[in-house]
Amino acid sequence: MEPTHQRRKLMYLQWDDKFEQEKPYQIVSENIPELDGLARSNIEMGEGPEELIEDVRGRESAFSLDQNGFQIIKHQFPSIDYQSNDDVENVYKPEIERLLKEQVEGVDKVVFFNWRLRLNVERNNLANLNNPLVPLVPAHNVHLDQSPATAVQYVYEKMGDYADRYLQGRVRIFNIWRPYAHRVEDCPLALCDGSTIRRSDLVICDNIQKTRLGETLLPLYNPNARWYYLNGQQNDEVTIIKIFDSNVEVAASCCPHTAFYHTVIPPDILPRQSIEVRALIITNAD
Repeated sequence: MEPTHQRRKLMYLQWDDKFEQEKPYQIVSENIPELDGLARSNIEMGEGPEELIEDVRGRESAFSLDQNGFQIIKHQFPSIDYQSNDDVENVYKPEIERLLKEQVEGVDKVVFFNWRLRLNVERNNLANLNNPLVPLVPAHNVHLDQSPATAVQYVYEKMGDYADRYLQGRVRIFNIWRPYAHRVEDCPLALCDGSTIRRSDLVICDNIQKTRLGETLLPLYNPNARWYYLNGQQNDEVTIIKIFDSNVEVAASCCPHTAFYHTVIPPDILPRQSIEVRALIITNAD
């Protein structure tokens, strides 16, 4: 397959001077009585200028987690029912853990904290975040799923008495993403080279759910950012996306990302179906 570069306008947080006094927030769950009457968000997203999104097809191995914030790996997965929570928990997650320990440097301990199916079919309702089997639509704004503070929060939630010890080592959050039903033709994932962004571009935003309060990071447009995607990503092609890294010395401590629509979408294609698993990665765990 020949590389097919794209030129697209991506959706970014629009800066507002009120954020100097008022923290950005988004309410992402329905029916939170104590928040009735509050606007669902105080932010606006808008298109940035047209940007080049380079197709990495044929040079997948040129990109790494520490240098670019993402890595693409070929891996054959066992056949499972992705609509079965038991299959995902008991077969898929152990396979992901095995892949990470075999293919990624410094993976001593893997602790999964959530997973999600996505389906590129528009819905009118808000996200059902309590049931991962109810697919979300792809996220069409540039984002990072967890802030550094939320990453530490997950360590304390999942590690208990061992949290302080693990935080003395290296902690990373990975999103392990792949299509599971058929190759991606309509709504691929754009990946920003984390070495090309500035920490000052990342705006902390409260992510308000029914059962938890966390933070995401919403990048501002940066003309120096470089974007990539894998055209026609297949079921056996896994994208590992770095969300957080406590090692600030590496070139890329994170990888902002977003879904986007391909300029050439064949007629009568099946909509993108993907699964993402988020995991804490502990180095020097012992």
